Amino acid sequence: MGNVIMHPEFERLCKKCQGAVKQLSMLICEYDEMIFQHGPLLEAKYMEAFGALDMAVYEAYVKIAYLKRKIDLTQACLNRNEQPDLMKIEDKLQVEFESYQKELQRLAGKMTWAKALLECKSLSMEETKHLKELYRELARGLHPDLNQN
Repeated sequence: MGNVIMHPEFERLCKKCQGAVKQLSMLICEYDEMIFQHGPLLEAKYMEAFGALDMAVYEAYVKIAYLKRKIDLTQACLNRNEQPDLMKIEDKLQVEFESYQKELQRLAGKMTWAKALLECKSLSMEETKHLKELYRELARGLHPDLNQN
């Protein structure tokens, strides 16, 4: 009397669900590989190819904006019939353009990071394949959907 008979449709859906969970697990592993391995490498290669140019363009943009703002502040003094105090104007510009300088430093840091990443010794195809297999095995073993306990 305590025996429960499962409907065949339920068993079929359970197997289908398990297959979907395995497929999802594999897709998550593939996604992680793309984001955490290929993504940084592509970004480093981009920085190697275009980083210096990006930085030069941004630096030129900052210089132009700085000079335009300096002209505006000087013209504002002249419009008020005041003698422009260039030291005050320079101090004000330094404060206003501090965020631009931080961005230039960030770009320089990214270029240094990219150079260091690209100079690192890379793994052979066999080593990479072996590590990927180990990672996927661990990911499956620790995935909460596959192992409720």
